[in-house]
Amino acid sequence: MKRLISLLALVLLPSSAAASSGLAKDWGHRAGALYDLTTLMIYQIDHGAAPSLKESYFIELDKFSRIAGQLSLWSDDSKVKAELACIYRDMQIETARQRHILERTLRQEDRREALRRLAVIFIDAELVSQASVRQVTPPIATLSQPRLACAADPRMAAAAYK
Repeated sequence: MKRLISLLALVLLPSSAAASSGLAKDWGHRAGALYDLTTLMIYQIDHGAAPSLKESYFIELDKFSRIAGQLSLWSDDSKVKAELACIYRDMQIETARQRHILERTLRQEDRREALRRLAVIFIDAELVSQASVRQVTPPIATLSQPRLACAADPRMAAAAYK
Protein backbone atom coordinates (compact mmCIF):
# COMPACT_ATOMS: atom_id res chain seq x y z
CA MET A 1 0.00 0.00 0.00
CA LYS A 2 2.85 2.39 0.85
CA ARG A 3 4.43 1.70 -2.53
CA LEU A 4 1.18 2.55 -4.28
CA ILE A 5 0.85 5.83 -2.37
CA SER A 6 4.50 6.68 -3.06
CA LEU A 7 4.06 5.91 -6.73
CA LEU A 8 0.92 8.05 -6.94
CA ALA A 9 2.72 10.90 -5.19
CA LEU A 10 5.60 10.73 -7.65
CA VAL A 11 3.23 10.70 -10.60
CA LEU A 12 1.08 13.55 -9.32
CA LEU A 13 3.84 15.92 -8.20
CA PRO A 14 5.06 16.87 -11.68
CA SER A 15 1.52 17.58 -12.85
CA SER A 16 0.98 19.81 -9.81
CA ALA A 17 4.12 21.77 -10.67
CA ALA A 18 3.08 21.93 -14.30
CA ALA A 19 -0.36 23.17 -13.30
CA SER A 20 1.16 25.94 -11.20
CA SER A 21 3.58 26.77 -13.97
CA GLY A 22 0.57 27.06 -16.25
CA LEU A 23 -1.15 29.27 -13.68
CA ALA A 24 1.93 31.51 -13.66
CA LYS A 25 1.79 31.74 -17.43
CA ASP A 26 -1.94 32.59 -17.39
CA TRP A 27 -1.30 35.14 -14.63
CA GLY A 28 1.29 36.79 -16.87
CA HIS A 29 -1.22 37.02 -19.72
CA ARG A 30 -3.78 38.49 -17.30
CA ALA A 31 -1.14 41.05 -16.29
CA GLY A 32 -0.71 42.05 -19.94
CA ALA A 33 -4.45 42.61 -20.35
CA LEU A 34 -4.59 44.58 -17.10
CA TYR A 35 -1.64 46.68 -18.25
CA ASP A 36 -3.56 47.63 -21.40
CA LEU A 37 -6.66 48.61 -19.40
CA THR A 38 -4.60 50.50 -16.87
CA THR A 39 -2.63 52.52 -19.41
CA LEU A 40 -5.89 53.40 -21.16
CA MET A 41 -7.19 54.86 -17.90
CA ILE A 42 -3.94 56.79 -17.40
CA TYR A 43 -4.40 58.17 -20.92
CA GLN A 44 -7.96 59.22 -20.05
CA ILE A 45 -6.78 61.10 -16.97
CA ASP A 46 -3.95 62.75 -18.92
CA HIS A 47 -6.50 64.03 -21.42
CA GLY A 48 -8.91 65.45 -18.84
CA ALA A 49 -11.42 62.61 -18.73
CA ALA A 50 -12.41 60.55 -15.72
CA PRO A 51 -11.03 57.01 -15.93
CA SER A 52 -13.57 54.28 -16.55
CA LEU A 53 -13.12 52.50 -13.21
CA LYS A 54 -15.71 49.78 -13.59
CA GLU A 55 -16.50 47.05 -11.10
CA SER A 56 -15.09 44.53 -13.58
CA TYR A 57 -11.66 46.21 -13.30
CA PHE A 58 -11.72 45.85 -9.53
CA ILE A 59 -12.74 42.20 -9.85
CA GLU A 60 -9.78 41.60 -12.18
CA LEU A 61 -7.45 43.31 -9.70
CA ASP A 62 -8.77 41.02 -6.96
CA LYS A 63 -8.22 37.94 -9.13
CA PHE A 64 -4.72 39.09 -10.05
CA SER A 65 -3.85 39.67 -6.39
CA ARG A 66 -5.36 36.35 -5.26
CA ILE A 67 -3.47 34.39 -7.91
CA ALA A 68 -0.24 36.17 -6.93
CA GLY A 69 -0.82 34.87 -3.41
CA GLN A 70 -1.40 31.35 -4.71
CA LEU A 71 1.75 31.54 -6.78
CA SER A 72 3.77 32.72 -3.79
CA LEU A 73 2.65 29.62 -1.88
CA TRP A 74 3.47 27.43 -4.87
CA SER A 75 6.90 29.04 -5.10
CA ASP A 76 7.49 28.40 -1.40
CA ASP A 77 6.60 24.72 -1.83
CA SER A 78 8.34 24.02 -5.12
CA LYS A 79 11.85 24.16 -6.48
CA VAL A 80 11.26 27.58 -7.99
CA LYS A 81 13.73 30.23 -6.84
CA ALA A 82 12.86 31.63 -3.40
CA GLU A 83 12.98 35.21 -4.70
CA LEU A 84 9.88 34.54 -6.76
CA ALA A 85 7.76 33.79 -3.70
CA CYS A 86 8.76 37.14 -2.22
CA ILE A 87 8.03 38.97 -5.44
CA TYR A 88 4.61 37.34 -5.75
CA ARG A 89 3.79 38.29 -2.14
CA ASP A 90 4.94 41.88 -2.66
CA MET A 91 2.85 42.16 -5.82
CA GLN A 92 -0.18 40.76 -4.02
CA ILE A 93 0.17 43.33 -1.22
CA GLU A 94 0.87 46.28 -3.49
CA THR A 95 -1.97 45.45 -5.90
CA ALA A 96 -4.42 45.34 -2.99
CA ARG A 97 -3.04 48.62 -1.67
CA GLN A 98 -3.40 50.43 -4.99
CA ARG A 99 -6.89 48.96 -5.49
CA HIS A 100 -7.89 50.40 -2.13
CA ILE A 101 -6.56 53.83 -3.12
CA LEU A 102 -8.48 53.72 -6.43
CA GLU A 103 -11.69 52.89 -4.61
CA ARG A 104 -11.34 55.52 -1.90
CA THR A 105 -9.89 58.57 -3.59
CA LEU A 106 -11.63 61.06 -5.84
CA ARG A 107 -8.58 63.14 -6.75
CA GLN A 108 -7.46 62.39 -10.30
CA GLU A 109 -3.79 62.91 -9.37
CA ASP A 110 -4.03 60.18 -6.73
CA ARG A 111 -5.87 57.87 -9.10
CA ARG A 112 -3.28 58.43 -11.79
CA GLU A 113 -0.46 57.60 -9.38
CA ALA A 114 -2.22 54.41 -8.23
CA LEU A 115 -2.77 53.41 -11.86
CA ARG A 116 0.86 54.16 -12.70
CA ARG A 117 2.01 51.91 -9.86
CA LEU A 118 -0.33 49.17 -11.02
CA ALA A 119 1.03 49.48 -14.57
CA VAL A 120 4.56 48.92 -13.20
CA ILE A 121 3.35 45.85 -11.32
CA PHE A 122 1.73 44.45 -14.47
CA ILE A 123 4.88 44.94 -16.54
CA ASP A 124 6.92 43.20 -13.86
CA ALA A 125 4.32 40.44 -13.54
CA GLU A 126 4.80 39.46 -17.16
CA LEU A 127 8.55 39.04 -16.51
CA VAL A 128 7.95 37.19 -13.25
CA SER A 129 5.51 34.77 -14.85
CA GLN A 130 8.02 33.95 -17.58
CA ALA A 131 10.71 33.43 -14.96
CA SER A 132 8.41 31.11 -13.01
CA VAL A 133 7.78 28.98 -16.06
CA ARG A 134 11.54 28.77 -16.70
CA GLN A 135 12.25 28.60 -12.94
CA VAL A 136 14.82 31.38 -12.93
CA THR A 137 15.09 34.72 -11.15
CA PRO A 138 13.33 37.42 -13.19
CA PRO A 139 15.25 40.39 -14.58
CA ILE A 140 12.91 43.04 -13.16
CA ALA A 141 14.23 46.33 -14.41
CA THR A 142 11.33 48.66 -13.64
CA LEU A 143 11.63 48.58 -9.86
CA SER A 144 13.76 51.12 -8.09
CA GLN A 145 15.15 48.65 -5.53
CA PRO A 146 16.61 45.16 -5.90
CA ARG A 147 14.70 42.27 -4.35
CA LEU A 148 16.90 40.15 -2.16
CA ALA A 149 14.49 38.96 0.53
CA CYS A 150 10.83 39.17 1.44
CA ALA A 151 9.87 42.39 3.10
CA ALA A 152 8.77 41.74 6.67
CA ASP A 153 6.74 44.91 6.61
CA PRO A 154 4.22 45.63 3.81
CA ARG A 155 5.41 49.25 3.80
CA MET A 156 8.82 48.01 2.68
CA ALA A 157 7.19 46.12 -0.18
CA ALA A 158 5.26 49.23 -1.16
CA ALA A 159 8.45 51.30 -1.09
CA ALA A 160 9.91 49.13 -3.85
CA TYR A 161 7.28 50.50 -6.25
CA LYS A 162 8.04 54.18 -5.60
